[in-house]
Amino acid sequence: REPDRATVRSSTEAAMTEKDVCIHASECLMRLAYFAPRRANETIMLGRVLFLVFTCRSAKSSVKMFMLKGVAVLLSREVCTVEDIMDPNSYEDVLRGIKRVDKQVESLSPQEASHTRIASSITLIELVHTAVRSAKLSRTPTFDLVAYQIERDDEASLDIIGHGLWTISSVRHLQTTIAHHSLLVTGIARVAERDQFSWTTRQYAMACLCNLAENENNHETMTSDENVRKALVSALSSATDEPPGSAPTCWMAALMVQRLASHVPNQRMLAKQPGLVANLVRYTRLMNDNDELKQPLKDTLAQCAMYL
Repeated sequence: REPDRATVRSSTEAAMTEKDVCIHASECLMRLAYFAPRRANETIMLGRVLFLVFTCRSAKSSVKMFMLKGVAVLLSREVCTVEDIMDPNSYEDVLRGIKRVDKQVESLSPQEASHTRIASSITLIELVHTAVRSAKLSRTPTFDLVAYQIERDDEASLDIIGHGLWTISSVRHLQTTIAHHSLLVTGIARVAERDQFSWTTRQYAMACLCNLAENENNHETMTSDENVRKALVSALSSATDEPPGSAPTCWMAALMVQRLASHVPNQRMLAKQPGLVANLVRYTRLMNDNDELKQPLKDTLAQCAMYL
């Protein structure tokens, strides 16, 4: 609440400034989130206050960061859902707030910046889940923001986003929605390609692409945009250019090639990628000599060879 100005002493006289009090109060609210009981009225009220202050235009950025962390704690502890605590009319304001906080983390210490990015990723993925369940909320701005966050290359955030997208992309009726967002698919493919990321991060990304390619309606969509096509080919070439011990990622990449190649117009495009084809041939030669290559991978490689 706005304090009565007459009762607020000047910062030179007061032991604590009005801003200090506000920040301490914000931190208290965030810490309460760690102890909030599941689905209790107090928890719902706390969540609503956190979201309300987070979307308040006049709130300081340091206050908003505490609010966002508090929301992320509640959601990650699964003591409430976004639907419980967010006013649907403030949905766009929440997305804008997350983007604004993301831009301000550069001024924080590396540890604080990482914690804030993780909080924004947790909240954002829960907003994605909410948007895909609701007929009233627009999915496009949420996917736009996910694509923006993927570009930041923060691995802790990417793990959270990757796991969330992998879960969502396994729901068949959502696969086409995601596949039509070219910026998002391009971003996921770039994560799958980059060898500076851990196997876990890259596997989430490749598994998400694999899920999208499971839907035959996406086979043309995912290769018609030139930027998406280049990113996908690069990711597939990178994933198949791995030692035999890293079979899970290679198998997912081969599975995706098989799914895309089941659409006849894609066969020529894939066959014209020398690096990708050479890697698939190398794995195919190893099939009978290497026990580390499991039967699903062998079957998938045989299917790829047949299509191409």
